[in-house]
Amino acid sequence: MRMLLVLLLAVASFTATAQTIVYGKQGEQAMATRLVTLTSQEGEDKVAFLGRVGRFLTNFTQNNGVEGCATICRAPDSSRWGVVTYTNQSVLACIVVTTCPDGMEDTKVSIHSHPEIGSYNLSRTDKTFMRARGDRSKDQGIFSVRSYGGFSRFDKEHGPGYLVEGGRLLYFNGSVSEDLGTVSATVLGAATP
Repeated sequence: MRMLLVLLLAVASFTATAQTIVYGKQGEQAMATRLVTLTSQEGEDKVAFLGRVGRFLTNFTQNNGVEGCATICRAPDSSRWGVVTYTNQSVLACIVVTTCPDGMEDTKVSIHSHPEIGSYNLSRTDKTFMRARGDRSKDQGIFSVRSYGGFSRFDKEHGPGYLVEGGRLLYFNGSVSEDLGTVSATVLGAATP
């Protein structure tokens, strides 16, 4: 099972690329590492932009075997879109850190990736996420993805959001999932560390 936890709690410490975040009922902690900031090109609509973000997250997850995520941000006049991507180095979850590119505001909607089909060793971070949600089903230490299942039950509990899985961009509107198509062929556009 995979989940998306939305960070709504305080940040304990911060560095230029990583920060310790506190989440869950027991004050669990995980490290969130900042990956890259992406912004839309002039005239680029939200879905096209998220297709490019989806390409970045797909590449990141394929290369690293862990989830990546971001809160989706927009300019006050809705003319531009942006994300600041993070990872917790977890195959099971990604806590969305609410950080926006300069001049943009949080839309309260996120995007995240799921791992590719295969088997993954669970890390200490994965086990912390499991404890936070009371999940003891993966005590064997291996997580296997046998097929793409779309949004998990845990993802859906956090309301509307976007998911990148198997090279597809999916949207959950709070009750129904929709396949928005294949992610972009390239990230293109502006990307800053």
